[in-house]
Amino acid sequence: MKIGLCVIDMPASLGGGYVFRESLAQAALASSGRHSVELVRARSQAPKFDASSLGGALTQAVARGGLGSVLQPARLKRAARRIAGKVMRAGTGRHASGIDPQLRSYVDWAIEQRLTWPNPDTFREFEQDVTSKKYDMLWFNNIEPIHVGIPYVYNVFDLQHRLQPWFPEVSDKGQFRLREGAYAEAVQRAAFVITSSEETREQVNLFYGVPIDRIRVIHFPTPQPALEAAASPENPKVSEADLRARYDIKGQYLYYPAQFWPHKNHVNLLHGLKALREVHGLDFSMVFSGADHGNAGFVRAEARRLGVADRVHFVGFVSYDEVAALYRHAFAMTYMTFFGPDNLPPLEAFAFGCPVVLSNIPGIEKLFEDAVVPVDHRDGMSIADGVKCLVDDPALRARCVAKGRAIAYRNSVSNYFGQVQTLFDEFEAVRRCWAMSMGGVEGIR
Repeated sequence: MKIGLCVIDMPASLGGGYVFRESLAQAALASSGRHSVELVRARSQAPKFDASSLGGALTQAVARGGLGSVLQPARLKRAARRIAGKVMRAGTGRHASGIDPQLRSYVDWAIEQRLTWPNPDTFREFEQDVTSKKYDMLWFNNIEPIHVGIPYVYNVFDLQHRLQPWFPEVSDKGQFRLREGAYAEAVQRAAFVITSSEETREQVNLFYGVPIDRIRVIHFPTPQPALEAAASPENPKVSEADLRARYDIKGQYLYYPAQFWPHKNHVNLLHGLKALREVHGLDFSMVFSGADHGNAGFVRAEARRLGVADRVHFVGFVSYDEVAALYRHAFAMTYMTFFGPDNLPPLEAFAFGCPVVLSNIPGIEKLFEDAVVPVDHRDGMSIADGVKCLVDDPALRARCVAKGRAIAYRNSVSNYFGQVQTLFDEFEAVRRCWAMSMGGVEGIR
């Protein structure tokens, strides 16, 4: 079959999603399997209307099929039609009278995002592109499916808006309704849904009623850049001396590569750093890398309040060469996210031989076995105790490193893509039963 791997342009500063997308795209394009794969980029381009005329924007979007076709269920399409006229009469619409309060957060989100994704022009160009190339199947990775009558496979990374809706990044500014609207139909119409853990598989089944046999677990792959960089440790592009001089890092340090979202839990990690010093007498530094999404200022203030600011280094979004060096020379990576269990950074750390102290989220034992030190990520003392275990027991630290490396190489990108290829094999007999023109495009060869 001819497969279209659908991705959307995104900045590298988005972190794990970007790394996963790039690694997978490279592996898919280099594959010599039975099914040919081509990259389909849905460009997140700026709209041709401005945010001050949201009513006109919504009217255009609905009329041309963009918003109404992608933001599902159907009530969102009806809602967009209903509020378009009201918003047009009320300026920006942020507090327009007469708008259903339940829709207001969605309107706020649309204004903030300026309707850059999806927008009618992007939708139309995408539809024309995939239909002209006559794909038998689409694979949506890191992008919500766009329904153009072609069967598809869909990656679901998490459903945290359902599990932990109190975090603003999955609920504020219409994010909850946006995610719910996108996921509900996307997973139900997919030929296969891919998750990275049994826990997420069960959640897709529970929340959206997708038959369990259509939800397949394929564990996250270790990012290819990590495996390549780890394979040549004798020629690092950034030396330890360079790294320490650049960021004024003194002594042993713990590393946390995470964007500054509330769910990344930097604050409880600061409590752990304080407990390491005051309870265990261990004076570690802490290095935070990652883009700021609005929470870095709060984390800095908490570091000052807790009296650990002198030991915390905020290095911002850094190059992958620096990330590799930070992993290599850290005493351990302390990954304290509230979201999981499937996350990429533990696999990166494994590749570089960096021990991992990890949030004890249900499911981590299936993904990472006993290669990590699990701790209660809500409790600073538990975090400190986990780090101290590695200090007190060098043999434990060595075992974690060895087992982690084995998992990192086992979970290669090529292995991941090979498992996806088996899904294409499985669906091929189904897909040959109708002509492409019946689904929007001529029959399978």
